[in-house]
Amino acid sequence: MRIYVTGASGLLGATAVHTLRERHDVGGSYKSHPMAVPGAELRTVDLADFPTLFEELEAFKPEVVIHCAAETRVDYCENHADEALRANVTCTENVASACRELGSLLVHISTDGIFDGSSAPYREDDPPNPLNVYAHTKALSERVVRDRCTEHLIVRTNMFGWNMHRRKSLAEWILQQLNEGQEFPAFADVHFNPLLTNDLVDIVEKMIQTKLRGTYHAGASDSCTKYAFAQQLARSFGCVFTGRESRLLDAGLPARRPLNTTTITSRLTDALQRSLPTISEGISRFRDLELLGFPDMLRSCAMGEEIACQ
Repeated sequence: MRIYVTGASGLLGATAVHTLRERHDVGGSYKSHPMAVPGAELRTVDLADFPTLFEELEAFKPEVVIHCAAETRVDYCENHADEALRANVTCTENVASACRELGSLLVHISTDGIFDGSSAPYREDDPPNPLNVYAHTKALSERVVRDRCTEHLIVRTNMFGWNMHRRKSLAEWILQQLNEGQEFPAFADVHFNPLLTNDLVDIVEKMIQTKLRGTYHAGASDSCTKYAFAQQLARSFGCVFTGRESRLLDAGLPARRPLNTTTITSRLTDALQRSLPTISEGISRFRDLELLGFPDMLRSCAMGEEIACQ
């Protein structure tokens, strides 16, 4: 297939480019964090500029566009609502419109954060109730995709993995604290079921090949608190656990966050006729990827000194 990845330098996008290029013709775009990956056609594109975006996609002729690009910094979005709307809604509207015109399947990466956490676990048809600006823009982006592009997949997820840039994902940040022997807070009142990015890419590829359409929840087959997640990381990497129990409700963060975003994944597992990884299995693969040099390989593709991801 010809697959185009937006947000190609981000946490999921970079892994998608590196993984899918082995089996497909892959192109992609980044906004302000340059990268070069052998075997992939990557360029800087402002997704808010529809004519430029359309010209780029028309030239590549993708069968599938995986839309990973987003402003995901929750507290930043809370204080920069206009930027969040531009990045998460306007850009998605442009991508969806382009896919409709070109006849491409749009795979839109969304979030479990659109739920308020009051009645987990959540099914696909449960009504969203965003608690913050970021979640509100992602809920709006889903509506845009449904309205603009008939051929679409919306994948709601929560993820962890290796980042191409020095901005650390949650799991990487926890590992840094563990390796340095630093005490760190971990929320014992927040529940989730995150997937490793590499597993998520494999699942999305299978969803495309199975010709699924509509909205699906893609998460680990079990759930845990963020405190328990940190404990599992410590055990898997052989580190002394230095975390301390804390509560989201006491953290004083600018943006409100849900306490439980665990999703039910049976619709996806039934459609794919396969089980999804457990959190422990994802963490084990996360560790194995480090031993295989995957993080170093990712970072070798970054160009310049940028530290934030698109």
